[in-house]
Amino acid sequence: MLNPAEAESDAERTFGIRWYRESFSTRLNDKKNGQIIVVEQRTHPADLTGHLLESGGKRWKHVVLAAIAEERQVITFSSDRQVIREISDILWPAREDADDLERQKLEMGSHAFQCQYQQNPQARGGNQFLDKWLRSYTSLPTHFNLKAMAIDTAVSTGQQADYSAIAIVGYLSDPDGANPPGFYLERVWRGRVGFAELKHKTRELFNQHNKPTSKIHMVLVETANAGLPLIPELRDGILPVIPIAAHTDKRVRASRVEPILESGLFYLPETAPWLDDFKRELLAFPAGHNDDQVDAVVYALTRLRGDSDVHRNYLNWLSTTSPNAQKQLVDGNELSASGTIVRDPQVHRADPRSPYVIGPADRHKARMQSGFCGDCGRNCYDQSQAGINHESVGPRYRCKECVTQNRTGCFCSGCGKTGKAPRADCRYCGHT
Repeated sequence: MLNPAEAESDAERTFGIRWYRESFSTRLNDKKNGQIIVVEQRTHPADLTGHLLESGGKRWKHVVLAAIAEERQVITFSSDRQVIREISDILWPAREDADDLERQKLEMGSHAFQCQYQQNPQARGGNQFLDKWLRSYTSLPTHFNLKAMAIDTAVSTGQQADYSAIAIVGYLSDPDGANPPGFYLERVWRGRVGFAELKHKTRELFNQHNKPTSKIHMVLVETANAGLPLIPELRDGILPVIPIAAHTDKRVRASRVEPILESGLFYLPETAPWLDDFKRELLAFPAGHNDDQVDAVVYALTRLRGDSDVHRNYLNWLSTTSPNAQKQLVDGNELSASGTIVRDPQVHRADPRSPYVIGPADRHKARMQSGFCGDCGRNCYDQSQAGINHESVGPRYRCKECVTQNRTGCFCSGCGKTGKAPRADCRYCGHT
């Protein structure tokens, strides 16, 4: 539909896609049995073919005829005739042989050749991550040293908004059977959903992938956009939520984990329903049409890379400062971060990458963020240091002593001040 120059224009691509959706798609004589065939030389990741695959890929049969076969390909016709192309096979050698194609590639450049001849478009400025860096696994390790779920939230939610994305990545420090050490992408999801559905999907994926032998140790939520109201909603439960802030742009963040991929330490499943969409987005980054899935994976890799370096020190620190961790050791259980992140406010709120150097300012912040018992007004951080846990009931906290002794009071769980009427907002801090 568009020549290569026109394909570089967002306006031209949008016009072409709009013409297809609003004009051409209505022209079928037989609405029930009619078929639409799109024959297109690819010019951009977000051209018409890219749009159709992204918006309704399951409804289309995608046939890619690359000038030079990059993988073994079996093409089956309706007559049951098969054409088999092996790697490096030339599509039409009588017209253009290998030497002709090489000259053409030098003439037009590798970017244009990859789009128009190989039908595998990459946006200009992309290729921060290369396909040859990626590794694959047939089955997941039986356990991970650390596993993170990361959520990249859209600027707004709803069916017409940007995508929100969730990625689950595990870190393996030592070989596990046939699985070498590295970072394993277990699951990726994205969708244009409302706030309630995003919260539901987060809990659903957490429950699916938080297994006894492979626990999710942290749920990373971006402190921006829809992530701000999502954080307190997810904390009201068993999810070990850690807020994260994006202080740099996406390309800078991605560059920090680029060595993981380039070193061959990033593993994708051999097959998965979401794999093709994710790889298409990853290999077009950062100039591709979408980058939500990549951003979620980058958040997870960034955190796991930092935490894996101090995991041993972190657990050693817990063994001397965390009452829950000490109880695990007394009970003869193996000390695990997943057993302490949720329960201890001083661990839950502080950055696990440097917990053993918490200063007065960090301790004060942890006290205020951990909350106060709504019945007695005592600080949950201080109580946890003394070995007294607390539980959350909606936005309200109750310490175990008050629960056991059936004490009731009207203290604000946000600031600890008294005088708050039941079921009313605090007049001091506005806490519900």
